[in-house]
Amino acid sequence: MKLVVVGAGVMGLSVARAALRDGHQVTVYDQSPVPNTQASSVDRSRLIRWPYGAMTGYMRMVGDAYDAWQRLWDDVGARHYVETGTLIIDRSAGTWVSDSVTAMATAGVAHDKLAGPDIADRFPYVNDIGCKGAYFVPQGGVLQAGNIVEALAQYVVRHGGVLEAERPVDKIDAQKGAVTLSDGDVIGADAVIVAAGSWTGRLLPEFSNRLTPSRQVVAYLDPPAPIAEAWQSAPMLLDINDDGGAYVVPPTLGAGPKIGDHTFSMTGDPDRDRTVSEAETRALIDFARPLIRDLDVYHVAESKTCFYTMAPEQRFIVEPIGKAWAMAGFSGHGFKFGPLLGEAVVDAVAGRREAAALSAWAAGHGWRTAAGLTEPGQRGKLLS
Repeated sequence: MKLVVVGAGVMGLSVARAALRDGHQVTVYDQSPVPNTQASSVDRSRLIRWPYGAMTGYMRMVGDAYDAWQRLWDDVGARHYVETGTLIIDRSAGTWVSDSVTAMATAGVAHDKLAGPDIADRFPYVNDIGCKGAYFVPQGGVLQAGNIVEALAQYVVRHGGVLEAERPVDKIDAQKGAVTLSDGDVIGADAVIVAAGSWTGRLLPEFSNRLTPSRQVVAYLDPPAPIAEAWQSAPMLLDINDDGGAYVVPPTLGAGPKIGDHTFSMTGDPDRDRTVSEAETRALIDFARPLIRDLDVYHVAESKTCFYTMAPEQRFIVEPIGKAWAMAGFSGHGFKFGPLLGEAVVDAVAGRREAAALSAWAAGHGWRTAAGLTEPGQRGKLLS
């Protein structure tokens, strides 16, 4: 089959890789150079984690995601991942922590409960004021996002795919399976996969009312010398509640810890709103202050924006429309599933997976529900 992929982020390139492995002809179009530094996929780091609150469908996908990443590492010949473990801070605000712990226990995911006094001794950079306790999950870590997207792009070209950077797509005819480029060329295909991040709603207006760009501010910190060495072995930090919260990505690729706000702005234009003001940086520091001890003595090395594409209830949209598939609404937590979703979409395009079940599974409605399974011990069977 001839496939056209719109968008060369982690989702689009994961589809392209899976399609090439499956023997299909693939062309990928992106409006920018690849990797596109304005895309949601591209920064130094993204996280893969087991705790997911009440969204147990996604928690159960994480094991299959790890398997898919291993297949990717084998393909590209490098492992762009650092296992750090995961520290969940429990302030007993809402049920996100308790839901996560219950789900992990049910799924057999190893985790240890830590008492409040033990937290500062083991993790001296954590502000334990107001902390009721914590849970440490040995698995989880940092996916080196920019390196991954670059490795995927190289894989696609090396294996016979065509990567057309800086060739924007202006219009998509989903029913005919065709794209119109900004230079007027019309390209037909057996299937068009649209993975255009925050720009998806412009290309597929049918989904525009379900997708909201969300401008997020993140900052990289330089820790003070007395604590810098301890940060080098830090886990990811999650201080999340039902309404949002803060997170910290451990140091990677020569950069210090990255702080982010897990509360979504639900505003912004991905083509314009890219400059971070000093006031926004200060607000982010204030927001992270309850999580990081003595944050005032840290230096902010860099502040930047990242655009999420939010979907209702943070559930992924992976749905067919005519001869096209929309992959969108990854809501800040989709990167970890990129290779897994890419393989799944190619299976569906090739007729090996039922589209409605795949869409339900990608929306996090549970592996048994999506696959039509009722027996225990069937995790991952949808994609096996």
